[in-house]
Amino acid sequence: MDLISTAKEILIDSGYSVRQSGESPTSFYFEDENLIGFVKAFISLDDLLSKWEIEQKTFLEKNAGKIRAGLAKAWNLYAIFLTQEEPPATQKSQLMEIEEDFRATRKIAKLGILTRTDLINALLPLLPLQKLIALADEDILIKLRDRLDLPEKTKDALLYDGSPTEVTRLLLEEL
Repeated sequence: MDLISTAKEILIDSGYSVRQSGESPTSFYFEDENLIGFVKAFISLDDLLSKWEIEQKTFLEKNAGKIRAGLAKAWNLYAIFLTQEEPPATQKSQLMEIEEDFRATRKIAKLGILTRTDLINALLPLLPLQKLIALADEDILIKLRDRLDLPEKTKDALLYDGSPTEVTRLLLEEL
C-alpha cells in the first residue's frame, strides 16, 4: 500500500484539501476550515525517530504566514508521522513520547500501517465521527437464525424458503 496516496484519499474523502509539500513524494499538507497539518511517511521507525523534529520544523517554517493569518488554526496544527515497519514492542514507547510532545503541533505517530484500515485507524482523530463495524466471515443467516427466539420450522420458513403467507401463519401460531 502506498501510504501517502492512500492517506490523501482518506483525508480528501473527509473534506480536507491537500497539497504537495514541496518536492518530497513522502509527505503532503492538508487543511480544512479548522486545522492545518502534514503527513510524512518514513521508511523505518529509526528514520521517523531521527527526523520527525526536522520535518515538523520545516512544516512550521514553510507555513508560518498561513498559520499567522489563520490564528484559530494556529491552535490546531497536526503532524502525522507514519511507517509501515513494525518494530519490536520495546520501541513502541518511543512513539508515545512523540505523541505526548505538545510543542508546536499535535502529533500522531503510528507504525505497522499495512492496510487501509490501519491507516484509517491512525487518522481517526482527524476524521468525522464514524462507527467502524468489523463483519466476521460467518454466514449472517446462520448468526441471525441462532439469535431468533422462534421454533426451528418458523426460522427456516422466515429465513430460507417460506412464502409470506406461510411465515405469517407460523408466526400467528406462536401467539
